[in-house]
Amino acid sequence: MDMRQGFFREVGISDVDQHPQHVEVPSGDHCFMVAVWFSCLCCVFGCWPSLLCSVLAIYYASAASEAEAELNVHEVKRKERMAVVLNCAAAVTASLMAAVVVTSGIIYRYFGNR
Repeated sequence: MDMRQGFFREVGISDVDQHPQHVEVPSGDHCFMVAVWFSCLCCVFGCWPSLLCSVLAIYYASAASEAEAELNVHEVKRKERMAVVLNCAAAVTASLMAAVVVTSGIIYRYFGNR
């Protein structure tokens, strides 16, 4: 018997109390596929600011997968949340750029040839 077991028995802590409860680590792709799709679409349509956000989202999604392998719940949630935020930023940026392109095309069509 080692000293730790003797100490726990002296203070009345059972073996069950020594072990932490089972902690469930979130699993999945952590928005990895969404980020990859955004990256592909941004490369095809030339939306470079949105591409930057989606590449960073790929990094954070893969970092969340690595933290999942290490069973680090806090890091998984933090990095997955960052991947979601960056994917949303990529979607908003792509939408804004599309709106600017469409609006500038309309303005040029009606007011550009005068």
